[in-house]
Amino acid sequence: MRVAFVGGVGRSGSTLIELALGQLPDACPLGEVRHLWQRGVAENQLCGCGEPFAACSFWKSVGEQAFGGWDQVDLAEVQQLKSAVDRSRHVPRLLLRPSSAVARYTELYRRIYTAAGEVSGRALVIDSSKHISFAACLAVDPEVDLRVLHVVRDPRGVAHSWSKQTVRPEVTSGDVYMPQYSAGHAALQWDAHNAMYAALRLRLGAAQRLLRYEDFVADPRRSLVSVAQFLEVEPLAQWQEHPESRVLELGVQHTVAGNPMRFTQGPVEVRADQSWRTGMPRAARITVTGSTFPLAWYYGYGVTG
Repeated sequence: MRVAFVGGVGRSGSTLIELALGQLPDACPLGEVRHLWQRGVAENQLCGCGEPFAACSFWKSVGEQAFGGWDQVDLAEVQQLKSAVDRSRHVPRLLLRPSSAVARYTELYRRIYTAAGEVSGRALVIDSSKHISFAACLAVDPEVDLRVLHVVRDPRGVAHSWSKQTVRPEVTSGDVYMPQYSAGHAALQWDAHNAMYAALRLRLGAAQRLLRYEDFVADPRRSLVSVAQFLEVEPLAQWQEHPESRVLELGVQHTVAGNPMRFTQGPVEVRADQSWRTGMPRAARITVTGSTFPLAWYYGYGVTG
């Protein structure tokens, strides 16, 4: 199985990019698989198709194919492995000297990816888990044919998005909101994750590609054609025949966890979210700009914006 991993910091546009790539005839988008154990298996939250995880025929088949059923997986072991290897602070050690725990941890995901490919009949699975530590785990596994799409967005836009209150519609037991972060915390996460993705590229080389959110929203179809070629799958004919269109068609996808946009279906006109330019408090803007320079400059974002 080839695995396309959409990485970066949350609120960078990764969900829309994954959903768009999910329209490729040979691709199977899975959402944020890193969170499958808690949000899917343990809490039975909604799949992107609208069904509870346990009732979704796709994920039920994947669980049976991969493990003989999700109830056969020791969730306590998964959590122990995650704590031992899948943390940002472990990334340098992961890249230099991976342990047997990493091999066991990634084996669980290989089985999910392979089963998802077999159930869907697709040759490429897409995981938008984003987290750099998880990407590093997969990168050191010789049995994973990994392609990393590193999505980066202006840190001020990311920080402003994290300051908003957003309902998680996949939780049906009451109103639950996505986390909110201060400007300083969001800036720290942006710096740390994007710096480590730059380091990961030293290992992956041509198997990692950078995509700026601003470039994607400015020219979505041409960007997707380029990404499809990077992933070695045939782009949609309509992307090539009408490259100037900003409209993307989104279908029903079996995604676990992620931005509420994963429930969106039908035609979507891609527009840049520039609300941070007018809605972000001056103090927060100064904090983020100062905290993320010079890495933001390295990725093409000016101080003035």
